Amino acid sequence: MSLTWSGTASKAALAAKGVAGFYVDGTLNTLDIKTSGGGATISCKVCMLLADFPDKSVFGFLNGGASVTASSSQTDQNLAAEDCVMAVIENLIANKIVPTIKSKVP
Repeated sequence: MSLTWSGTASKAALAAKGVAGFYVDGTLNTLDIKTSGGGATISCKVCMLLADFPDKSVFGFLNGGASVTASSSQTDQNLAAEDCVMAVIENLIANKIVPTIKSKVP
């Protein structure tokens, strides 16, 4: 799995090298912070789509969410929000996007 491409990535260039390309796009749909007592619960939902490159033929819509707890500190809540989003993205990539891509590539 290559993350970079030197030169222009076109359908012909990908085929010449025997590789496939994909678009992966993500959106943070919700980020809720609910405080209660001396702490907070941070919930997030992320949606991602997966499409062929360069044709942009979408073949995957993925959703994930998580909740984490934090103290009442604004700094802790900000860090917890980042952790929540990153955990969902990492989970979607590892458990849904990569297996889906592997199933499409011979």
